[in-house]
Amino acid sequence: MIAHNGLCRLHRAEVMQYAGNWADAMGEAREARERFTQGVLNEFAGGGALYRQGEIHRLQARLSEAEEAFREANQAGFDPQPGLALLRFAQGRTDVAGSMLRRAVAEHVRELDRAALLPAYVEVMLALDDADAAAAAARQLQEIADRQASDLLGAQSCSTPETTRKR
Repeated sequence: MIAHNGLCRLHRAEVMQYAGNWADAMGEAREARERFTQGVLNEFAGGGALYRQGEIHRLQARLSEAEEAFREANQAGFDPQPGLALLRFAQGRTDVAGSMLRRAVAEHVRELDRAALLPAYVEVMLALDDADAAAAAARQLQEIADRQASDLLGAQSCSTPETTRKR
């Protein structure tokens, strides 16, 4: 039950984050992390909770806290992308963010894993004036959204800067 409850809290934190309810999302992510440290799930699952905390910190412009959460998530074996790249982007390190996202997109072959990276990839590629890469990624995200019949992915594909610019 602890494992199930922790995973539910982690998913609930993600939904709350998307809804802009960052304070409650942070509480859920912290509680999920606590559940994962009770020995039922491995450290990797706890890394997911740390990643979510990093995302919420990043969205609230608490960059040092985001940095720490992403570092801890990575140490737990959880890939901190795209959050860490978006953190670098927020720090004005656009070239570093671009390198991180190019590597991550190249390494992730599973469709849903790539879909999680593509909105950030589009945003950073546009900032780097690589419109071709941004357009290709936006098309790929739309194709994945169509195949998965996912409302979330569909919304993300419609809100990427590349697709928004074309409307």
